[in-house]
Amino acid sequence: MIQLQYQHVTNSISYRQEDNLTKLQMSFGYPESSNVNMFVWCLVSLHRRIALGLNIPDSHLGSWIWQYGKHIHACGMPHTPAPFNYDPNLNYGGRAITYRELTAWIMNPKFSTVSKEYAQRWDLAIEALIDHNRHRSDFHWAAFRAKLLAAKTPFW
Repeated sequence: MIQLQYQHVTNSISYRQEDNLTKLQMSFGYPESSNVNMFVWCLVSLHRRIALGLNIPDSHLGSWIWQYGKHIHACGMPHTPAPFNYDPNLNYGGRAITYRELTAWIMNPKFSTVSKEYAQRWDLAIEALIDHNRHRSDFHWAAFRAKLLAAKTPFW
């Protein structure tokens, strides 16, 4: 009985293989000229930023993805870093998503072949932050900053 309930929950929130990443990208209003890997990178970035303490309600996640997509698209290729400021008051009419659904996508190896690579970069930064919090040294802070920079730096 417990196994059936677990399957029901994961099936309702997980990414379905028949969904196409390009269609998913478009459902958020993410810039169409961006490649799918940029979109996946954005999703992983959002997920891990929330894990590190970004406070954003589920009702705003779709809008955040849309705005961040426009932002990184404007930063260009190669990427020229610029501060991103989320505006919760912008009118967004795209797809809604919950943090739980986002987690299921990122953790599902069938979602994307590159999401694991991006997630691992963020996981190394999170582990370094935990080390810094345990040891409170300049060395551990520098290690965290370097790994966070590597995680936040886009591949393009």
